[in-house]
Amino acid sequence: MTTYDSTGRLWQAAHQLRDDVLALRLAAVEDRPRREPNKLVDDVGAAGDALAGWAEEVTAAAARALAALDRPREPHLHHRALADCAAGLERLGAQLHDDLAGPARLDELSGLARRGGPEPRAWVGAIKQAVDRVQRSVPPVQGALTGCWRELAERAGDADVRRS
Repeated sequence: MTTYDSTGRLWQAAHQLRDDVLALRLAAVEDRPRREPNKLVDDVGAAGDALAGWAEEVTAAAARALAALDRPREPHLHHRALADCAAGLERLGAQLHDDLAGPARLDELSGLARRGGPEPRAWVGAIKQAVDRVQRSVPPVQGALTGCWRELAERAGDADVRRS
């Protein structure tokens, strides 16, 4: 695989993650139960907004990494963009776990679904499905980042062999 291929995979995986996070945000914020105002609903909406911001950062960094390949004399731009992408993905993953996918939050959502009417039940179901989709979208981004770093390491190793 080439650096262009691995970075292209990163760009695609980041966009899929962003799309899945935006679907989660839509469910959390726009489709929230209107007759069930409470802190849990507000917290899930705030988490959806925050995740959307992190997903945009990851996607923007992946786009910068791809664009940096057109400037081969400035490899630091590619490296910096990959590092920014990794940092944003770590923040997104932590926020996802802490605010939406952790056991305590899932228990709270299940409790709302049990005691609420049809609207809260449907909303909780949509949130859980969206969280699952986002969780499935994170590993491809991680794998693509690993592929990018692997390509860079192989290139550095090849350069070292040529120098010796």
